[in-house]
Amino acid sequence: MSHKKVPILFGCLGVLVVTSIIFWQMSPDIAPDENGEGPLKRGDGYHDEGGSDVAGRAGRPVVLASPGDESRGKVAGDASAEKSPAGLMHDTIASFSGMKPDQRNAAVTRLIDQLRQQGPAGLQAVRDYLRAGQDVSLGGGYMVANGKVTMSPSLRHAMLNALGDWPGNESLQITREVMGSTTRLSDVGILIQQLESKSPGTFKAEAIEIIQKLASMPQKQGDAANIVIEALRHFKAPELIPVAEQLVQNNVRSAIQVIQALGDLPQDVRGAAVERLFANPDVARQIAGNPKILRGLSYKDPAVSGNVARLFSENMEVHARANFLGRLTEQPLANVSTGFSSAGFLPAYQMPDPGTHAAELKARLALLDRIAPHCMTAALQGQWQGARDAIHRAMANLPAPGRGVVQ
Repeated sequence: MSHKKVPILFGCLGVLVVTSIIFWQMSPDIAPDENGEGPLKRGDGYHDEGGSDVAGRAGRPVVLASPGDESRGKVAGDASAEKSPAGLMHDTIASFSGMKPDQRNAAVTRLIDQLRQQGPAGLQAVRDYLRAGQDVSLGGGYMVANGKVTMSPSLRHAMLNALGDWPGNESLQITREVMGSTTRLSDVGILIQQLESKSPGTFKAEAIEIIQKLASMPQKQGDAANIVIEALRHFKAPELIPVAEQLVQNNVRSAIQVIQALGDLPQDVRGAAVERLFANPDVARQIAGNPKILRGLSYKDPAVSGNVARLFSENMEVHARANFLGRLTEQPLANVSTGFSSAGFLPAYQMPDPGTHAAELKARLALLDRIAPHCMTAALQGQWQGARDAIHRAMANLPAPGRGVVQ
């Protein structure tokens, strides 16, 4: 081979190598996704429960072109301009270090806004996060302003609440799906509230079945009792009474809340349940020692008034009887459901309508007559008479429909 041909040979080889490199760079690790719907960068996403890549589609530039298009080779999208849902979550969680709770909540608010802007992919990311059972503490508490959650104790709590006003119909089914997959009753409470606000009554049977199942599993005691009680009240579901009774055996305040939640059930069902609760020795002992917790009960219910009269005569000491008589003079308040909440069951009270108020005052007078024989000391007799006079004055000053006062 002559020396003149050597440079030519090496030149050809060089061209071949450069061409190969260019071809290799044009064929990176991007392949169509499982549905053939576009590029998906392997290994740069997170995995759902089935192990498939869910995110990472925006992880590197995508070249868009059609045959004969002069713009072939121009980049549409930029990895630094838009991150995948998984990348957004990862970066947000990583940023929590050194932040105060309000700063973390602000970061989560931004995250949720960014996920919503990504449409179905952002919603899917929320679904996968919740179904995986993950959670990250935000270091703060629970706060609501104007009916909206403004501070969440954890990222999971924030994501659950975000589903409530997520745009589009798909969020309703994902809410239902997450409710069916979670093992936390506190989650179920939030999700039921959302489903009921969007489609009242549609998922009642499903929600009750899930509550019955989860109540038999280890739960935070307060969460379990609160959600069961609120579901009993909201759905008027007698099938939840046994679950509620089991959960409140040693919690007298929850037992009183169960009695309040029974208010709209048929008398025979409600009466039997009230009798069982008052028959619990622990409940009876705690009520007798702290009768102020009876304030929210309605004495129009004969099962309630009968059992309280029995406790007054058989279980209450003199000082507890005096306390109870004083409580009967307070204005009766209607217990109002506040809805399901991860913060627990928080009973709200308001003044009842005049007709209901008058009936309640009359029921208290009847109860005073019933317990009169057990107010034997001079002090108790004086308090008994004072309570009776106070209730009569309240009735005289209560407006009635069509008349100035209730006589």
